Amino acid sequence: MAHSLTFRSSQFTYDKENDLFTTTASDLKKMFNGGSFYIRSERTGQTRLFLVTRREFSEGADREFVAWHGFCPAGGHKVVVFND
Repeated sequence: MAHSLTFRSSQFTYDKENDLFTTTASDLKKMFNGGSFYIRSERTGQTRLFLVTRREFSEGADREFVAWHGFCPAGGHKVVVFND
């Protein structure tokens, strides 16, 4: 099954202890708009939906955009995509 915005698991770093996938927007090599997306496991071939639920901004007057935060409804994995 092909999904419109699907990324390979190798494009993320996985922290098993915190069940957290992290990456930077530029490492995804596709237009990332902060919406929902899929991660396809290169090991198992499974594709999972991730929903972005929060955007993080820096403290202070400039309030620069820092990252998107989200989760996978099927399994509870978390994800952070840092804006670079």
